[in-house]
Amino acid sequence: MTEEGLRAVFEAYLQIHLPGGGKVEEAMAYALGGGGKRLRPVLVLMAAEAAGGDAECCLPAALAVEAVHTYSLVHDDLPDMDNDDWRRGRPSCHRAFGPAVAILAGDGLLTWGLGLLADPNLRQSCSDAACLECLTVLTAAIGTAGMVGGQALDLGFGQASRDQIDQMKTAALFGAAAQIGAILAGRGDLAMALRAYGEDLGRAFQAVDDRLDLDRSDQVHLAELTKVADLHSQRALQHLFPLAERGGELTALVERLSQRQA
Repeated sequence: MTEEGLRAVFEAYLQIHLPGGGKVEEAMAYALGGGGKRLRPVLVLMAAEAAGGDAECCLPAALAVEAVHTYSLVHDDLPDMDNDDWRRGRPSCHRAFGPAVAILAGDGLLTWGLGLLADPNLRQSCSDAACLECLTVLTAAIGTAGMVGGQALDLGFGQASRDQIDQMKTAALFGAAAQIGAILAGRGDLAMALRAYGEDLGRAFQAVDDRLDLDRSDQVHLAELTKVADLHSQRALQHLFPLAERGGELTALVERLSQRQA
């Protein structure tokens, strides 16, 4: 299935699984329903298909990754973090619901997301062992050695290069998403290649994102970011060699992200 096809399948699945109930659940659904590129969940599905698995069986895991990613955005926007009032053209979660509810919504998204890796349908379609391995991979990517640690460094709690922060904040979750797809497809032999692909894709994505935010007159930094994006795009493609023709959609994803203008 194409990237667009998988995105449509994921969006339909998301809409019928949005949290419901009280104010915290309303805020969780608000944050999840805010659109976005859905790159990380779609990457789970694309990697699973490329590894020979059934993408639709992996939908709970894709939603787990998106829920965890969304939790990070809700918390990053908070006044004591990045202090952003807008997210994807709408008021950020804390502006719409207040900081206390936003904190709880982020907590809810994180715990709900991790719990989705124990979804009965996912366990039946794949295996308990595969789901447990995916949980291990995801928690490692979002903890202090990954996303949380990267955000701490970005806030100035420690010293690190921009490359290291981007690896921890962005690339680690991209890598985990692709690795999870391989694990659920029963192709542990492809897991590390797909993880490496995801990490380089994430680094290229971040470099392009940073480039788009720059003033066009800043030619020096524009050139530096273009070089980084090109380097990691090429590395991502090299990791797809073991997939041969099955890596076509993943190849197209690299090319599309490296050329995006928005």
